This record gives sequence, structure tokens and C-alpha cells, in this order.
Amino acid sequence: MSELLANASRTARSSLDVDRAVTLTNFDNAATKSQEIAKLLGVPVLDAYKAHLDLASINLKVGGLSLHDGEIPLRQLGLGSRRMLQCGIQKAGLEEGHITLFDELEFGLERLLQEMRFHGRAVVAGSVMGWGQPLENEFDLVVFLYLPVELRLERLERREIKRFGQAKPEFLAWAAQYEEGGLPGRSLARHREWLAARNCAVLRLEGNMSVMVRVRQILDAVDGLNHTPPAM
Repeated sequence: MSELLANASRTARSSLDVDRAVTLTNFDNAATKSQEIAKLLGVPVLDAYKAHLDLASINLKVGGLSLHDGEIPLRQLGLGSRRMLQCGIQKAGLEEGHITLFDELEFGLERLLQEMRFHGRAVVAGSVMGWGQPLENEFDLVVFLYLPVELRLERLERREIKRFGQAKPEFLAWAAQYEEGGLPGRSLARHREWLAARNCAVLRLEGNMSVMVRVRQILDAVDGLNHTPPAM
């Protein structure tokens, strides 16, 4: 049965490609606009955005149709990239006189803040630059991890091959310009500017060090937060 469903999904996907010019024109026009917004915001574009069936979440309704970058569903983008792209699409819609609401964006951010405050202790992984002051100033400690470009690209390439079977040259080229910051989106200069504006402690871990060394430095920094000097 699983094999029959998989074959049916592949057949449906192939049929969409055959009739794309007729049945998916409006969807692909929207995908093209989304791609332009993604490039403007520095969200990685590996191939070309298009509407396609997402076989991992397909069901027998329109909900199975989603944005893809080549053959990769955009839901596989990092959380920060997804949120940035959502905001960009929303802004473009407003400029054209339409109102588009992304409830998940605001609900997700508010839910994250609620969970952090409820539990008292939380670790948020990844860059939150541009997510808004309520979240960006919620932390007691920000850890900035930086690796030399050669090592960073080597690890990125291994990760992409493990995830997708290949590492697109366009993505690696985008990642390689992080130090120069020639493209919109994340860059070393923008991250350092963001770090300088934080109202909490900032720990910079720069260079190729072992995981244990990093963990020890982070634990020491956290321990330092818990020992407030007595008032004079």
C-alpha cells in the first residue's frame, strides 16, 4: 500500500509539471514574486521557486501544494529564513493594496516568549536578528559562535550533502560572502552591530575549538550571571 501511494504521489507530481503552464500559472507567478523577495532579504535561493506538491505532507486537497526551491520544499528552510520570507511577502502584499495575515508568525513569536517566561530557563538556538525587540532583549546571555570561512563552508557542504544529497554552489557562494556582507541578509558586520546593541551579556566564541571547551566557557558565563556582586 505504501508503494502504491508513493507511486500515485509521483504520478500526480509529474502531471503537474506537464500541465504547469495551464494549471499553475497564478501559483508560479506568486512563487516568482516570493523568490524576488527572498533574494532581496538574503534568504538563500538554491534553484528557482515554484509551486509543487510536497510529497512529505501531501493529502488529497489543495493543501498539498506548497512553495519549493527547485525540488526542495521551502518548509525546510531554517526558522529565521522562513520568518524573514514571511514578513517580506506580507510587506509586499500590503504595498500592492492587499492584506495578508501570517497568524503563525505573530502567534509563534508570542508563544515563544510565553514559554520562555513560564519556564524561566530556556535556550534559543540560531540567529534572531530582526525578530523584534521583545524577543531580542529577552535574554540574559547571547553566545556568538564564529568560525573561519574555510571551516564554515566545509561543514555547511557536509550538512547539505547529508540533508539533500548535494550542496548547491549558489548556496555555498552566498554563505561565503558572510564576512564581506555584499548581499542583503546576514553578515558579520550586521551581526556585530546587533551584538553591540544588546542589553545583556555577550559571549563571543571565535575560532575552531572543541565542543567541550565551548560548553565550559558557556557554563562559566552562565555561572557568572548567577553571582551578582554585593552592593557597596
